[in-house]
Formats: sequence, structure tokens, C-alpha cells
Amino acid sequence: MKLQLPLTTFFKIAIFLNLIFISSASLKAQSCLPNGIFFNNQASIDNFATNYPGCTTIGGWVELNGFSDITNLNGLLQIEEIQGNLLIQESDNLIDLSGLDNLHTIGGFLKIAGNDDLTSFHGLENLSSIGSRLRIEYNINLENITALSNLTVINNTLDVINNDNLLSFNGLENITTVFDEVYIENNDALENLNGLESLVSIGGRLLIARNGSLLNLDGLNNLNSVGWELSISENPALESLIGLELLATIDGSCLISSNNNLINISSLANLTTVNGDFYFGSNFAITSLAGLEGLISINGILNMTSNFQLSNIEGIRNIDATTITNLNINNNDLLSECAVKSVCDFLDINPANTNIFFNNPGCETREEVESACALGTEENQISQIKIYPNPANNTFEISGLKEGIIEIIDSQGRTVKQMVLNENNYSISELSSGIYFVKITSEKTSITKQLIKT
Repeated sequence: MKLQLPLTTFFKIAIFLNLIFISSASLKAQSCLPNGIFFNNQASIDNFATNYPGCTTIGGWVELNGFSDITNLNGLLQIEEIQGNLLIQESDNLIDLSGLDNLHTIGGFLKIAGNDDLTSFHGLENLSSIGSRLRIEYNINLENITALSNLTVINNTLDVINNDNLLSFNGLENITTVFDEVYIENNDALENLNGLESLVSIGGRLLIARNGSLLNLDGLNNLNSVGWELSISENPALESLIGLELLATIDGSCLISSNNNLINISSLANLTTVNGDFYFGSNFAITSLAGLEGLISINGILNMTSNFQLSNIEGIRNIDATTITNLNINNNDLLSECAVKSVCDFLDINPANTNIFFNNPGCETREEVESACALGTEENQISQIKIYPNPANNTFEISGLKEGIIEIIDSQGRTVKQMVLNENNYSISELSSGIYFVKITSEKTSITKQLIKT
């Protein structure tokens, strides 16, 4: 004889079991370890699931600091979210980050530092958000960070420092904004900044320094604004600023210094405003400031110091002198012509805040430059020089000057053609389409103008 339960009893049992299931699911979803957890050996990682069953969201910090004892993170597979910070540091035998495969959110900062054998971030493929800073430093064998390809948010700062074998920033393609600072420093294998192509704005400082193999800034091609400072310094192989073509505003100071092989800054052609000091110093190879013609306001000190090959500063001619607070032109051994419009205008309104010395005769003292400005010869002559048509297809013409030498310079700063100024028109039919600079040098003046070849 079969036992049959009354229908009401059956429903009561079903509801009871459902409540148990919901309660169990809610328990599993609850945050655990509000004070965080510290792992300093492999056993503590291997036993995590046993010691904290159902713990998927950690409320506090997580720190791994295992020296030679931690070899893998496989025991942490159940972790989906860390509401505090995650620090992975000084775990010398850790090769990758497999075991963090289900981690999607870090509420605080992520610091990965001093892991000598770490070669990649494999294991972080599902990480999409970091609430604060991403700091990657002193991982001497780290080659790539491609596992971060799902990361879309870094709310604070990006620091990539002293990773000797890192080859690119591939993996950060979805980062459009960093609200505070970006530091790229002492990464000796980087030749460019590929992987940062989606980065549009940086709210604070962009510092690019002491990267031994960095040739250009390709990868920053969509960056249009920087917050309180742009600093590019002590990159010994840097030849050009390719990558900064869309940069229009620096809402603070600009420092371009001690890049010994820098020969071309024409990629700054769209830069119009620097709301702070502009310091251009100790760039020993550059000969011209061509590329700064669009800069009209700096709101600070204009400083050009110890650029030993610099002979032409006409690129700064369009800066409104009323936005300059102090003017320093010093120790530029080959610079003899300084009477450009912005300099002359500043000498008219604020000579007491001008320091000009130890340049070539003609620009060796403030008095020499004031005399050249008073003559007005250069300014009158330059104002009459025109290149047309521009853009040009196969030929262009020059008016306002009858004698001189014409150099066609490409966007890499290389002279690709040289002609004598004595013809009606000048052929560029053999040149590829793109942006060039026409440098016209006569006995009394030198001027550089941009030319677009269609």
C-alpha cells in the first residue's frame, strides 16, 4: 500500500525545501573575510576552498607574498570579487596568475610587483574593473600583459615601472580614460607604446621616462588631453614624438628634457595650449622647434636651455607673449637668431623677466635680441613669405623671397629634398602623400612652414 501525502503537506515541504535552497544560495553570495587575507605559502592557497567554502567575494584586502614558496594560485579559483586591494608581490616562483580565472572585479588597487619569474598575467582574462590604481613594477621577466584584454576601467592611476622585458601595452586596448596619473618608467625593452590606442584623456600627469629602447610614442595616437603635466625625459633612444598627433591641450606644465636622440617634435602640430611652464632642455640632437607653430598659449615660463644643436626656434613664434611669465633662452650653442615674434613681443612688455645668455652670437645677450627685434627685418620678411597652393599635389610656389635654399623635411625630421630658391615652382611629385615641412633659409632669415602633399 502506497503512502500518499495530502496536497497541502506536499506544498509545505516544497516551500520549505525552496527556502533552504534560497537561504543556501544567499549564504554563498555573501561577502566573507571583511578583514582580508594574507597568503605567504602554497599550503594556505591550496587549503583556501576547504577553509572558506563558498567564499566568492572577499570583503577586505588580499595579499600574496610568498618569496619562493608560492608556485601557483589554483586554489583560488572560487574567488570572483575582491572588494579591497589585491597585492601579488615577491613571489619569485610564480610564472603566471592561473587560478584567478574567475576574478572579475577589484574594488581597490591591483599591485603586481617584484615577482622575478612572472612572464605573463595569464589567469586575469576575466578581470574587467579596477577601482583604484594598477601598478606593475619590478617584474624583471614579464613579457606581456595581454591577459588584461577585458579590463575597461582603471579609476585612478596606471604605473608601469622597471619591467625589463615588457614588450608592449597590448592588453590595455579597452582603456579610454585614466582619471589620475600614467607613469611609464624604466621599461628597457619597450620600443613604442602600442596597446594604448584607445586612451583619449589622462586627468593628471603623463610621465614617460628612462625607457632605454623607446623610439617613439606610437600607441598614444588618440590621446587629446593631459591634465597637470606632460613629462617626457631621459629616454636615450627616443627619436620623435610620433603618437601625439591629436594632443591639443596640456592643462598644466610640459617638460621635454634630456632625450639625447630626439630630432623631431612635429607630431605636436595640434598642440595649442599649455596651462603651465613649457620646458625644452638638454635635447642634444634637435635642430628646430618646427611642429610648435600651433602653440598659442602657455600661461607660464618658457624655457629653452642646453639644446646644443638647436639653431631655429621659429616654431614658438605664435605663442601669445602675454601668456608668458618668464623667458629663458640659455646655453644653446648654435642658436644665433632669436628675434621671432613671441620673443620680441615679450621683450617689449616684460624685459626684466627675460634671461638670454650663452647662445651663439646674435642671441648671446638680451641686448642683441632686442636690437634684432628693433630692426624688424626678419618679421617683415617672414610675414610676406607664402607657400601656395597648400595642400599641394605635384608642385608649389613661394612668394615673398627671391633667394635662398629650400629643404623639404618629412615628419621624421629627415631632409628628403633640397632645392635652390630661384624658380617659379617647385616639384614634389616624387614624394608620398603626407605632412612635410618646407624650411627656407636665406642670408638674413630662416623660416619653416608646413606643407601638405596630397
